[in-house]
Amino acid sequence: MIPKRRFFLAFVLSLLLGLLAGGAALNEVQHTRTIIATYPTAEATVSDVTWDEVGSSKNKRWTCFVTYDYQVGKRSYQGRTDAFTEFDEPAAGDLIEIYYNPRVPKDSHVNKFMELWFGPLVSCVFWGLCPLLLSGYFLSRTLSRRS
Repeated sequence: MIPKRRFFLAFVLSLLLGLLAGGAALNEVQHTRTIIATYPTAEATVSDVTWDEVGSSKNKRWTCFVTYDYQVGKRSYQGRTDAFTEFDEPAAGDLIEIYYNPRVPKDSHVNKFMELWFGPLVSCVFWGLCPLLLSGYFLSRTLSRRS
């Protein structure tokens, strides 16, 4: 039989992990909010659309990569994203809206949910739920041992 102290320690550690991971996830959300609030927008022209196989040999999938060109001032830049799917795949020559870092214009982000919010959302859900479920498991094990 595992001592109650060990369960309590595991419960507290899983809650602390949740707080730490939740902080990291919220940092991602804040970074995205900063991009939207402070980065200027520009129109970019899609220059190339390719479908590449990505993943390991056992878990391959096709991903749409879009290369786009944009100008900031008199300088030209190029970006690449995988935020598009077969349902909204742009064609070469299409215009898309991007956010770019005014200090480092080559740092750009396509104005799409998949590029801006998907990562932080998954991070918040995963890192929020895992420690919560883990601490709930340890709490239920501790309470079931008492009865």
